[in-house]
Amino acid sequence: MGLLTTGWVVAATVCVCLALVQLLVWLKRRHEHAYLLFSLTSLAAAGVAVAEIRMSQAASVDAFVAGFKLANYCLAGLFVSLAWFIIAYTGTTKRLLAWITTGTWLLGAVINAMRPLGLALAEVSGLEHFETFWGEPYVSGVAQVDTSKLISDTGVIAVLLLAAQTAWAAYRSGEKHQAVFLGSIGFFMGFALIHTTLVDLGIFASPYLISFSFVAIVLVISYELAARVASAATLSEKIRAEEERWRSLLEEVDLLVARIGTDGVIDFANPYFCAVSGYDSDELIGRHVRDLLPGDDRDQVFGKLEEAFRGRIEPSFEAPLATKDGERRIIIWRTVLFQGSRNGDPEVLTVGADVTERREAEGERDRALAEIAELKSQLEEENLLLKQDTTLRGEYSNIVGESEALKYVLFRMEQVAPTDSSVLIQGETGVGKELVAREVHLRSQRSAGPFIRLNCAALPPSLVESELFGHVPGAFTDARDKRIGRFELADGGTLFLDEVSELPLELQPKLLRVLQDGEFEPVGSSRTRRVDVRLVAATNRNLEEEIAAGRFREDLFYRLHVYPITVPPLRDRKQDIPELVEYYLPQICARTGKQVNEVPPRVLRAFQEYSWPGNVRQLQNVLEEAVVTSTDGVLRVRDPVSGGSHRVPATETSLKSLAEAEREHIARVLEATEGQIAGTGGAAEMLDLHPNTLRSRMKKLGLSSKQAVSSRGQTES
Repeated sequence: MGLLTTGWVVAATVCVCLALVQLLVWLKRRHEHAYLLFSLTSLAAAGVAVAEIRMSQAASVDAFVAGFKLANYCLAGLFVSLAWFIIAYTGTTKRLLAWITTGTWLLGAVINAMRPLGLALAEVSGLEHFETFWGEPYVSGVAQVDTSKLISDTGVIAVLLLAAQTAWAAYRSGEKHQAVFLGSIGFFMGFALIHTTLVDLGIFASPYLISFSFVAIVLVISYELAARVASAATLSEKIRAEEERWRSLLEEVDLLVARIGTDGVIDFANPYFCAVSGYDSDELIGRHVRDLLPGDDRDQVFGKLEEAFRGRIEPSFEAPLATKDGERRIIIWRTVLFQGSRNGDPEVLTVGADVTERREAEGERDRALAEIAELKSQLEEENLLLKQDTTLRGEYSNIVGESEALKYVLFRMEQVAPTDSSVLIQGETGVGKELVAREVHLRSQRSAGPFIRLNCAALPPSLVESELFGHVPGAFTDARDKRIGRFELADGGTLFLDEVSELPLELQPKLLRVLQDGEFEPVGSSRTRRVDVRLVAATNRNLEEEIAAGRFREDLFYRLHVYPITVPPLRDRKQDIPELVEYYLPQICARTGKQVNEVPPRVLRAFQEYSWPGNVRQLQNVLEEAVVTSTDGVLRVRDPVSGGSHRVPATETSLKSLAEAEREHIARVLEATEGQIAGTGGAAEMLDLHPNTLRSRMKKLGLSSKQAVSSRGQTES
């Protein structure tokens, strides 16, 4: 065996060995298709070398043609696999030249199979014997080239252009090593193409040496792949060391760490994850992540993981974790997408911080702040009401009088005060019903608690419910802030409802429920509040008549009418008038800055003879007017009180109804104010009533300010 034949044998052997080595590498790294394609290229190069041996040692034309057709098959496999190797190696998306190579060589392989002489040969007239320059004989065919050779040349040129194109792209992107590698492939291919063409033209003597160019290409590629394998091995060692370092860190850190595949199965969980979840590591590995999510959050949280696998990773999100014993832990998660080790599929690494205790502490803090805010609001409301109550307490610091009628009231009050029974105080306007209610509170076991009052007639019906029970923000128009109701403010104390007969009919069932169960809901809220309140109510009306008229609920009446106290009008305890004058006169003088040292007996007699339809409140107003108009220290009063036509004998007074007396008194006050109801010096101020309440009373009594003024004008004329 000569040197030339030995070279072809060595070339074929080297190519086969390299093909087997790279095939073994591909079996370990099947996702890297470049190794498989290189194995096919190497086997095809070995086939070309074997074909050249057969052609150089052919004993007949048929043997030569058989070797030539084998070479064409091997060349087709070599160039197609080489083109796709370049695509796989570089990762380029420009594959047109690779498809041209594939198409031309597949067509060439078909022609090679169908034609007797194979691809590119038109005629083989015989064999010609040659010797190399070192004297080794070999055989070559005497043949004519067919135009079908253009097909094979096109395929070769396409591969050559593909190598040049990818080399240039690599060079432009800064990958100079890759550019040199691809340029080397192109160089040896170009050499093989040029040498073959020159031999066909007779410029160079045969034999063809393309197999040695292919061996060079195989060696270059093998070196590059071997370098990559070595680099990968070195990198693998580094990665393994880093992985051990990171695994040690992940196992020691107080964070929940888990690795989850696209199928939702956990393949790694650190010890802290196990400790928080309550599962052993063996129970977590291979478990679907859905099993660790509460039912109401399962789909939402797993949807975030699916989004992460698609590359849409949320920076962080809060989601619960269901532990083995059924506890619900609050975790803040972060996810990282990376290529895992399982078949190259992506995996998600989830890292979570357990914030359950922090959330519970924040909840306790928020509840405490809300409670503080509520208590602050309640305290502000109580302070406001206490300021109002302080003023009232200054006016009614004691119950003044020694009459038998008043002593009976005090007796009834002392009986009921120590109990928690509801009290209904009845009496005309101005007799001091609130003073009795306050004394009941001060002598009760609730005296340390608040005393909260509400005049039901002083507010529009639409606001009474909010005042009684409070409201939440947004309960109605303009309800921007939370309001504490009077019932809640009076918790542990006494609530005094003055003019309870004016309570809107639709609110009476709600009041009845509070009296029965001690429970209510603020306006706009579904949360039930429970209070411990003693109710004291007052009215100047006959509630039984109100029930008959359909304006008051009978069941509420019986609930309020547990212990009634009737405060007598001032005309029924006239012996208390001197003492009342003595009590109020210094207070009025101090308030007005006037000095009154003498109350003439005739003034006291006039006071005792007057019917006082406005009762003690009217007496205060008359005294204040008299003090203001007095100039010499002697108390003087106007004619409507001092006698004359306005003096009401006891027999006449006893024949008048309460409504008639009230109408007469309001008419006189309107006459005195010339029909002015509201404002300073108006009738409402003189009667100590809210203007709306006075208008309501006037409407019920069939009285108008114009009628009062007109009546006065007719009297004067």
